Amino acid sequence: MVQLISRFRLRDRTASLALIAMIILMVFPEAALSQIARVINLGESVSRPTLTYARVGEEIHAALIVGCGDDPQSARGATAINNVMGRCVLVLKAMTGEVIRRFETGNGIDGDVDMDAPMTGSPAVYPATGLLPASRAYLGDAFGRLWRVDMRSSNPNEWSMSVAWPTDDEDEVGEYRLGREIVDRPGLFVRDSGKVGVIFGTGKERLENPGRGHVVSLTDELVVGRGNRLVYQARPEWLMPLRNTETISGGVLIRANAAYFTTITTPDDGADAAVCDFGVGRLYGVKATKIGPEFQTVDGRRLKILPALPTLVTQAGQVVRDALAIVLSAGNVAYGLAMVTSPSCVDGEEPTTEVVVNTTAAGGQAADPADVKIERKTGRLAPGKLDDDFIREGNTGVAIAVKGVGPDEDDEGGAGKSEAPFPRRVLYWGSTFAQ
Repeated sequence: MVQLISRFRLRDRTASLALIAMIILMVFPEAALSQIARVINLGESVSRPTLTYARVGEEIHAALIVGCGDDPQSARGATAINNVMGRCVLVLKAMTGEVIRRFETGNGIDGDVDMDAPMTGSPAVYPATGLLPASRAYLGDAFGRLWRVDMRSSNPNEWSMSVAWPTDDEDEVGEYRLGREIVDRPGLFVRDSGKVGVIFGTGKERLENPGRGHVVSLTDELVVGRGNRLVYQARPEWLMPLRNTETISGGVLIRANAAYFTTITTPDDGADAAVCDFGVGRLYGVKATKIGPEFQTVDGRRLKILPALPTLVTQAGQVVRDALAIVLSAGNVAYGLAMVTSPSCVDGEEPTTEVVVNTTAAGGQAADPADVKIERKTGRLAPGKLDDDFIREGNTGVAIAVKGVGPDEDDEGGAGKSEAPFPRRVLYWGSTFAQ
């Protein structure tokens, strides 16, 4: 069995890691579980493990990186406490469950910082291609800090963790305040400069008075630090404050230099809010690598982001070129998205990419699948609904067929330039359950 695993290590990364994961469950469950059971302070299973490769001495091992989860004691989960349930990060050997490295307050944390919040976020690693070992990983905690795991050394005892965001510079941070959890995995991509970009968003509040939810775009790079050591340093590219009651509801997905994510805007507190009113669900598309002139939204936010959605058309024939979000039909709220690309079977036709948006229907009521609206970057809704030509109704939901994105007008040499299109279909569906 070990020889079989070794043979697959030299092949495709995805296939080999999937095989190793299956072997863990089928062949080594007792060994893996016994190793993990010896690790104390594991909280509720919220953080989803990431499969990667890690350099340990002269060997490269398949590895799992995971946060230690949420604190089951809700009162304590909203309090800064060290070395209790959920306040750790683990790097494990995927084949045996053996702990390669454990991070917690007093163990591998750089700077004058404590890991005093539950590590609820799911990790994203870089690089994530081929058989290359990870040099760093990113995951967020329940209080809104984005952590970086530095895995450059071949000696795991020299690996360290540090807070990448928020920075110590108050001018960079703006109105971002700790108190909201970082949701799911950050989106990672490589900028034209070769530096790593990171985009993440914040969800429900964990501390009192956390301020607005945010989506944040960073650049993380190696710089010369004290003692002429190369250290990582993050700087913000843009901050996108959300509405007062709006929070990100899933991970950020990066495609063709654009970031796609979903949000939920809950009703304001008041007698008019229905018990089963889940709020408004949105699917956003934002340029990951560019910003534009500052503008103001109808609710007073100041933004510099650039929309990444293509040209959309309403039923009245109105052409919308500055669409920032697609507002889902009433009663549907979204909880993240995934993209699946399938090749074209027709000569001369582009491949089809589908964005699957996971949604829930409020109150058990079937939402009108055609009641989809276009939201401009200012926050105003374009009059009318999305044109019927874009709508594909199904038994359990709706598909939105969207044409490809053309070249940016402000791109140098953009005329005739072929860019990867925005996904041609956006699928979402609703489901209900009873206790």
